[in-house]
Amino acid sequence: MDLGKKIYEGLKKKDMSQSKLAEKLGIKQPSVGKWISGKSSPTAENLIEIIRILDLVEEFFPGHRKVSDIEKKFPGDDIDSMEEKIALIEKRLALLENADSEK
Repeated sequence: MDLGKKIYEGLKKKDMSQSKLAEKLGIKQPSVGKWISGKSSPTAENLIEIIRILDLVEEFFPGHRKVSDIEKKFPGDDIDSMEEKIALIEKRLALLENADSEK
């Protein structure tokens, strides 16, 4: 399932509008629509918040039920700077997107 589809399904599951998600993220609604349509992708920071808000941990990280499970399983727990954490998340996101595109 591609990123946009996961966000769309998460919105349906939570019975949340694109506008409400945008409001929670502090962005404008058209950005959410572009993510869903595949015209653009959220930043790593926004993706983390989307996963939290829409409870999509299992969809993005199969076998994990909550964010704390991911933090325990993946290397990088000793990373101090936010920039390093974001870079690591972006690498993981790229791997997920590549895996989705190969299906």
